[in-house]
Amino acid sequence: MLKLLFPLCFLVFAIGATAFGAPVSVSIKSAAVADSEILRVSDIASLRGGDPARIARIGAVSLGYAPNPGAVREIAKSRVKLAILATGFPASDFSLVGPDTTYVTRKGQSISTIEVDSAIKKAVEGFASAGSFTVSRLVIDSQPITGLPTGKIELRADISAVRNLFEPFFVSLEIRIDGRHQKKVPVRVECEATARVAVLRNPIAPQQRILPEDVAFENVRLERNLSEYVTDQNGLRAIKSARAISPGEPLERSMFVADLAVRNGDRVKIVAENGTLTLAVTGVALSAGRIGDRILVKNVDSGKQLQATVLDEGVVGIRF
Repeated sequence: MLKLLFPLCFLVFAIGATAFGAPVSVSIKSAAVADSEILRVSDIASLRGGDPARIARIGAVSLGYAPNPGAVREIAKSRVKLAILATGFPASDFSLVGPDTTYVTRKGQSISTIEVDSAIKKAVEGFASAGSFTVSRLVIDSQPITGLPTGKIELRADISAVRNLFEPFFVSLEIRIDGRHQKKVPVRVECEATARVAVLRNPIAPQQRILPEDVAFENVRLERNLSEYVTDQNGLRAIKSARAISPGEPLERSMFVADLAVRNGDRVKIVAENGTLTLAVTGVALSAGRIGDRILVKNVDSGKQLQATVLDEGVVGIRF
């Protein structure tokens, strides 16, 4: 029995040694599709025979970059042989079979119009929320985006450069894949929105003082950026019209100019501040000024003259 077992073991060992010592057969395909950015021998060829570790190492040999999705790269069989030899494999370790040239394409992916619209809508509505207006209608002229490499897609819609959201504008849509920038695509957008702004109730003549009772705050459709409208009572302090304004017109900042909030000889309240401490005394204006101007005032009690900043109609401030 032992006499039969010894030759059998020797035969198995000899067959195994021959198989592991045999050259790797690299069978090149006529066409191949790459999965990733770097193209390797295993992407374009079938490998068999020989040591499994050697098969894995030859399969991992780089052939450079894969083509972009939609493009085709031709790779000559001689180029594959040189790449394997350049990594240190002797010619006796492998054999190449197959066509002289293989044609390589690359797997790709696309972005649907739904995904594009969602990214832009999120950016515009986020901007609207921060700007205190409500988007009532959004038209996005989007198209599917094709020919992108595989990987995790991230869309970033940038509207920071848009001057007026309420005229047709373009959003710059950045496409990132696996955290890397791929491209930017312009997408045309039209936006309609409403906000609560001051609307004239009474007719106003040119150079007429506009008073709080002349306006009401209503929701209106915006024609330009919200910053160009009056949105609260503070915007009505000491202003006069630059032109005639009709009832029903939203009050825009271009329609008025600053008027004098304090005139020479007016009695004023002088507010003195130092940190959390605030004092108020009565004074007399010795010059005129608009809100924000520096004017000369006199403390009625002490007779002392002071430089003060006009804060509101009949109110000036100093720091001590």
